[in-house]
Amino acid sequence: MSSPYHITCEECGREVDERFETVWSAVEGWEKKRHQGGTNHIACRRPLPRFRCEPCMQKILAGLPALQGSLWDAE
Repeated sequence: MSSPYHITCEECGREVDERFETVWSAVEGWEKKRHQGGTNHIACRRPLPRFRCEPCMQKILAGLPALQGSLWDAE
């Protein structure tokens, strides 16, 4: 059953309900750099149909492969 709140993570393939879990979505646009560093604004922001679940994104941000398991993952 499809729902506007359900997305599929492009890394692990898990279906996530964004009403209950954090979902990261890809966007395309034009960024304006801040003098202090980072991005101040993204103009002409266009959402892309690409999503990641929070566990996969946290692994990627830590420099690990999204599908790398851990000793604490359920079997």
